[in-house]
Amino acid sequence: RPFLAASFVVGVKKMPPADPSGLGAGGALEPYGAGNPRCRLIVRGAQLAGPPQLLGRSGEHVAVTFREGPRHMRFVAWRWNEHREHLTVGRRYDVLCEPKVSRWGGNASVEPELVDLLPL
Repeated sequence: RPFLAASFVVGVKKMPPADPSGLGAGGALEPYGAGNPRCRLIVRGAQLAGPPQLLGRSGEHVAVTFREGPRHMRFVAWRWNEHREHLTVGRRYDVLCEPKVSRWGGNASVEPELVDLLPL
């Protein structure tokens, strides 16, 4: 499958900002919202920092952590369990993602959604 299949890519960036306020109004990810295409970013050369962790009752979703220099960020990958055996800890990937804000237990954090990977 093509890496950038049917994707509108806003830009090539480092990992999304860790602070959710960096995704909102006045941020580099505009325009966003109804009537605009989904915002997608390519993170070049991110290193898989650890093994994928299963999410959900059925385990069909995974969470993966990528490292970019000293910085780590957790990405969620919906319905990616079938792909996890192809993920190699320590390997670098170009990562196609959609920046998202996760709200849980009264806290907000940036947790990008993994769309696709290209092993390097």
